[in-house]
Amino acid sequence: MKVKNIPLLVALLLFHIPVSFSLALSDDSPILVGHIVCLEGEVSRYDAEEQEWIAIENDFPVGEGDIFASTTEGKAELLFPNNTRIRISGDTQIRLIKLDHKITEFDLEGGVVRVDNLSKDTVIWTNTPFGVVNSSPGTTFDGYLNESSIEIVAEKGRVTFIHSRDNSRYEVVANSSSLIVDSQRVIAGEGRGDREWISWNRKRDNYWAKKEREGSQSYQYLPEQLYNEAYALDEWGRWEEVYYGGRNYYFWRPIYVSKDWSPFTVGRWFLWFGDYTWIPYEPFGYVTHHYGNWVWVGGLWYWAPPLP
Repeated sequence: MKVKNIPLLVALLLFHIPVSFSLALSDDSPILVGHIVCLEGEVSRYDAEEQEWIAIENDFPVGEGDIFASTTEGKAELLFPNNTRIRISGDTQIRLIKLDHKITEFDLEGGVVRVDNLSKDTVIWTNTPFGVVNSSPGTTFDGYLNESSIEIVAEKGRVTFIHSRDNSRYEVVANSSSLIVDSQRVIAGEGRGDREWISWNRKRDNYWAKKEREGSQSYQYLPEQLYNEAYALDEWGRWEEVYYGGRNYYFWRPIYVSKDWSPFTVGRWFLWFGDYTWIPYEPFGYVTHHYGNWVWVGGLWYWAPPLP
């Protein structure tokens, strides 16, 4: 990812602002960037340059090499544009290893995660000290890792665990026994999981299910990879046909903002892996400030989405 850091004054003169991550959907650029879509309690990211942990916030970017850790009460949901999702519970640490259109790979270094593969053709690899969980499309599992073992509970579909001792493979199926693994043994567990964790995930699942049932007008204007971002556009603005550059387009315009509003004014810049990236404070800010372009037409700011 290369962030376009254009001074606002220059941008206003040009009336066209390219924004961060705009190449993330291109076939020529396999690098993807996700973001934090839900945050409760305190979750921190390790800053390797400063060698310290810093607290994160909603819409914080998530990319290869990022390390996140939660406090006891902390929880977070990480959403990626390849339609995969990771949720972390309290006292949990993960490191994102690889993220592209075909794979999401991360290290679970301790704690509890839920791993959702909502994609059509992406594989998720969850590395643990005892082996690797392979999640194919359409699967969901919970992982409970402590110092001595890991328990894998399939919530949807069938996932495969590969033991680091001898590369033996074990399938874990939803509505069946869990798998408990240490450095030497592999045994069946009861598969009950943690009630509080299951309840929190159910609330998050219900949130997304409600959005999906309601549908989105914005789907018709967005690439499929951005469908999960469509709901904020429906709630905070509208699509309008705009004449721009010699032809008509459908652009999106925020309607619940002040008259003097302009892009990149409600949020903050953050140095992320050597580049400045924008962390928005507006509900619609992530997708509109990290994909596509802002254009100035007829005295109004419009967001032009990336091509489907």
